[in-house]
Amino acid sequence: MNYNKIGVVGAGTMGRGIALMLASKGLDVYLTEKTKDKLDKSMKLIHVNLDKQMEKWAVTAAEKKLILSKIHKGTLPSHVQECQLIIETITEE
Repeated sequence: MNYNKIGVVGAGTMGRGIALMLASKGLDVYLTEKTKDKLDKSMKLIHVNLDKQMEKWAVTAAEKKLILSKIHKGTLPSHVQECQLIIETITEE
């Protein structure tokens, strides 16, 4: 089965890594977190990760831009409603 839209619920360390890996493979990723602040922090860390990859010549600026365009962020459960696959990475509290 081919998945075009993948939802990742939870933007912590694991969720961020999964979203980044999937987006780098050209898939649309719908990254969801409970609050906008947590989501913004996660996206900032994704930028940092990609910048480090650029320093190592692992990705180009164009590839970074393309990867970031594949990550769609949201804070509501309905954000992942139309995804064919949803990966849950929420910590247990």
